[in-house]
Formats: sequence, structure tokens, C-alpha cells
Amino acid sequence: MRILVRILLLLLLVVSVGCSGSTVSGLPVRLVDKELRMPGSSPPPPLPLTSLDKEAARLAIAEWKPTRTGNGDSYFVCQIRNEHEIALNAVFELKGLSVVIDSHTLTDADRLNGWEWRGTVWLDCDAVRSYIPKETKLRLGPNWGLSSVGHEEYEIVDEDTTWSEWRPKQLMSSDWRDDPADITIVRQNGEWRLESSLNSPGRTFGFKKVDPSDLPR
Repeated sequence: MRILVRILLLLLLVVSVGCSGSTVSGLPVRLVDKELRMPGSSPPPPLPLTSLDKEAARLAIAEWKPTRTGNGDSYFVCQIRNEHEIALNAVFELKGLSVVIDSHTLTDADRLNGWEWRGTVWLDCDAVRSYIPKETKLRLGPNWGLSSVGHEEYEIVDEDTTWSEWRPKQLMSSDWRDDPADITIVRQNGEWRLESSLNSPGRTFGFKKVDPSDLPR
């Protein structure tokens, strides 16, 4: 009887560990649950991550470069917007940080074309606030509408002195000042490729490791 009780306890331990989710580079990672469920139903156990899911999460985390400073529970991410060769930073402080993966289903045609994994990865959190050291304002050139983007002019018009108020995470926001950009990741013919969903002609987004000088004094 005692042996049976011990076996049952071990099984419960294994199940609880298996349902606790996964971590990659020290951060909790979960897959998007796409199954439709009735309101009020119990949350499902975490979906298992494949080796490609974990590699995609690792690549995204390496791109965001989330950094902890001091002994607090916050992570900091610095996003760089390059707008026609003008670089501007947005620093985010995130509480309860985790990584979410939306892995796309591949078709037979995708696999024949060499696709092995494709999806979007983003940062989730319980609360976030931002600090933008410098903001820009677009000033139209004299030949606006008739000339190339090279005639657009930008000037520094504002500078934050402190953090914004705390707010909930914005899901897949299109404003670069709301949250760190989500990252689209693909693996094709054995090679990985990363790109921000906010990239557009003349505008690119990247990230750098937060330095104490990036934070408000």
C-alpha cells in the first residue's frame, strides 16, 4: 500500500512539473492556445514546446536583450527606431515578464518550399511603463509631395524627464512607443530569419542592451 501511495505521489509530481510551462533563457515561455473554449471554463494546461519553438524564443530573447538592474523584479528593454537615418530610443520597464509564441500551422506546400517553422513572438507582462529620452516631429520640406523622402526633415521637439505611468500590456500594438515590438521569425531550409512587424520602408526597429545611462536620472 505504501509503495502504491509513493507511486501516485511521484505521478502527481511529474504532472505538476509538466504543466508548469517552460523557461528559455530564464524567462517563462508559453504557446498561444488557439482552441475555442466556453466562457468561464478552466484554463488548459500549458501546451508543450517543440525544440523549434524553444529556439525561436531564444532568438527573440537574444534580440530584445531584456536586462535586470539591481535586485528588483523588473526587466528593461531598449528599442531603437531608425527613421531615415535618425535613431531614437524608447526604454521599457516590464513587471512579470514572459514570452508568448504564436506558431503558425505549416501546409504541405510550405514544407515543400523548405519552411520548417514560422510564427510571431512577443513579450507579455503584468505592467509596463516607458521612458523616451527624445521624441521627434516631422517637418515637411518645401517640395513635400513632389520629392523623395530625402526632403523630409525631422527635429527633436521633446524630451522625457521621467517614466510614464504604469499601464497594462498592449497586445501587438502598432505604436512603437507602447511596447517592445513583436518579432516575426521563420526557419527555411535550415536557416533562421528575424524581422520586426513594425519595419517599413525607411523605418527599421532594433534593440540594444539597456545601459544605466539610458534610464532617467
